[in-house]
Amino acid sequence: MEFSWLLYHLHVFELCVSILMVVSCKCNPISMKGSTAASSPFPSDFLFGTASSSYQFEGAFLTDGKGLNNWDVFTHDKPGSIMDGSNGDIAVDQYHRYPEDLHLMKDMGVNAYRFSISWARILPQGRFGNISQTGVEHYNKFIHALLNLGIQPFVTLTHYDIPQELEERYGAWLSPRVQWLLGSLSSEPDVIVVKIELNSQVDQGCHHKLGSGPNQRRDTVWWSRDLVVKQTSDVIVS
Repeated sequence: MEFSWLLYHLHVFELCVSILMVVSCKCNPISMKGSTAASSPFPSDFLFGTASSSYQFEGAFLTDGKGLNNWDVFTHDKPGSIMDGSNGDIAVDQYHRYPEDLHLMKDMGVNAYRFSISWARILPQGRFGNISQTGVEHYNKFIHALLNLGIQPFVTLTHYDIPQELEERYGAWLSPRVQWLLGSLSSEPDVIVVKIELNSQVDQGCHHKLGSGPNQRRDTVWWSRDLVVKQTSDVIVS
């Protein structure tokens, strides 16, 4: 119960922050194109962005040699785990439709986009087996398309999903070895401008207690600790 309470209040806080940002903007939240330097309270180089995760948006879950990730396996092994019975097999098919998605962002006045890379699309077996050059090429094209439209890419290396191979071999983030393996993903696409290691650490750490996602056999405290150690170590090294 305490974990449900924590997640609820975290999401309420996020919603309140979002509302405050929209209210303080005093302009149309759907499009920033009409704003001028004189009318906008934000500096000219302010980033108005949106965000997504690979599992929730890309689809194409077995396309072009992508390996299975832990959410692929979880939602197939336990149908109905997502409230409406859906899964990420197709999602919004961003893998195939990203050119029109990015142009819609541009038309809305978005100039920053935080998205995540599907680890299993670049390294289908985590770090075992070959690098998928098709996966690397896809993300390079994706990032170049953003840059060509004047949209700043913010790349998250893992947002919920990790290769199922690492889930089975190491217990996902319960093993410090996975921290090192994530670092091997960092250098694959050639034009990453801003890198964010992890997203939604709190949610992932609570899956075990809530039964709401993969890694349900994990110890929440050590899971969360390893996520924090991974992110902190990268800050120190950089």
